[in-house]
Amino acid sequence: MSNVLSDSKWKLDEIANRNEVDKIIDLCLQAWMHAKYSGRIEFCGPYAMPRDYHWYRHLVNMEGKTVMVHWLYARYGEFNLSELKEVLRHLQGNLVYGEQLMLFPIAESRESFRYSDEWL
Repeated sequence: MSNVLSDSKWKLDEIANRNEVDKIIDLCLQAWMHAKYSGRIEFCGPYAMPRDYHWYRHLVNMEGKTVMVHWLYARYGEFNLSELKEVLRHLQGNLVYGEQLMLFPIAESRESFRYSDEWL
């Protein structure tokens, strides 16, 4: 019986830690963007974010223009096509706030970038 309980606890821990992966990716992307664009970048804070701004993770003032920033993570070794469709669905409504969208696909291996035929 204890083996079943320990196995269940491990699975619950795995589910709970998914949010930590998102936070780590988000912090790494922000650090990378600050390094890449040095002193010319400013992320919009949660209180300054427009209420109508949907789905994208960040709104950034970069070199005098406002840019929308979003990343997709290949969580199980491949990118989710429905998540990309959702990103593109919100593009038109968010163009009021940003001039362009910077979309970062993030994966742990190169194999994740071999897309299936349904992506084409």
